[in-house]
Amino acid sequence: MIDEKRMHIKLKTSLFLFLIGGFVGAVIDIIGRFFIDGFPLYRNYLGTISNFIIPFYPVYGFGLIAVYLLTPLAKKINFLLKLLLFAISLTTIEFFAGVFVKLTLGIQLWDYSKSTFHLFGYIDLLHTVMWMILGTTTFYLLQKFPPKKWLFLPKKWLNKLVNWKRLRLIVKNIIK
Repeated sequence: MIDEKRMHIKLKTSLFLFLIGGFVGAVIDIIGRFFIDGFPLYRNYLGTISNFIIPFYPVYGFGLIAVYLLTPLAKKINFLLKLLLFAISLTTIEFFAGVFVKLTLGIQLWDYSKSTFHLFGYIDLLHTVMWMILGTTTFYLLQKFPPKKWLFLPKKWLNKLVNWKRLRLIVKNIIK
């Protein structure tokens, strides 16, 4: 039997992590591109898709959720295995996100085909190392500041953002 209250809390936490990760990741990406490219290259993934100007990249939101969900496993393994765990898991998310967007929308949001050791231009060795560092750092930050301590959104605001009853019904139907 599914514990509905626990599932409700996990969905809220995951949604919050997705939103925070997508926004903070986009801001870090934009700042990084400014220093790497020498000018603000503002490739807004959501903006590319829907013409909104908002710094939000979903791939970083999914990445933060992955780090959060992998935390119990990461706590049990040594540092080198943590590095490997986050490098592989986050690079996999980046690869499938790139392929998904290309297949569904017909656009390639990033192209690493000029990089050394790339796979179809969606992932490369340099970004795998970046994901490894970012994922491991995020893991340790989540240990020091767990989401339960900073999930400060008021309940009314969260309920307006998401129709939890409807979402619960959708999840129940998927699980059945």
